[in-house]
Amino acid sequence: GSADVVRLADAINSAADRFEDLHRSVEERIAEARGRIEEEKNILSVVLAELPEGVLVCSPEGRIILYNERAQHLLDSPGDAPPGRRQEPTGEFIGLGRPIFSAIDKPLVVYALDEITAKLQRAGRDLTSSFVIAGRSGRLLQVAVVPILGPLREMTGFAMILTDATEQMEGFRRAESLLQSY
Repeated sequence: GSADVVRLADAINSAADRFEDLHRSVEERIAEARGRIEEEKNILSVVLAELPEGVLVCSPEGRIILYNERAQHLLDSPGDAPPGRRQEPTGEFIGLGRPIFSAIDKPLVVYALDEITAKLQRAGRDLTSSFVIAGRSGRLLQVAVVPILGPLREMTGFAMILTDATEQMEGFRRAESLLQSY
């Protein structure tokens, strides 16, 4: 072909080579980022599994994104066990993508989130809210709700930390009973 056609073909081939290099570079960066995310996810899973508290991470709408086994144990229904036999939780309430409101009353969660939103608007430092509920097995659970904030301090989700407060409450009741007996 003519010199102009050869130069045009060389320019097209050169541009195609640069495009392929950039495409490979982008794919490599995506693969590296996925690897880092997977590594961080694994670290988070190990940390959550070892915590003595139950932890649930929810989307702003209240859908469960992440939870540990302790949270499932504290909130799940024990099922219908025969008398004298303990049955494992059924998994009926807690699961990825399920609403937290199947395990914790929605008005309690909404109130806690409203309280956190008000604290955010006042630029408060302590952004937690807490309440006490009866767990599925009759245990008293203290629930601390903590916001997950985005870069502009907007709530992008929330975490719920569940602590079994049954023994602590029993201790308070015994102490109160002893004080009243004097």
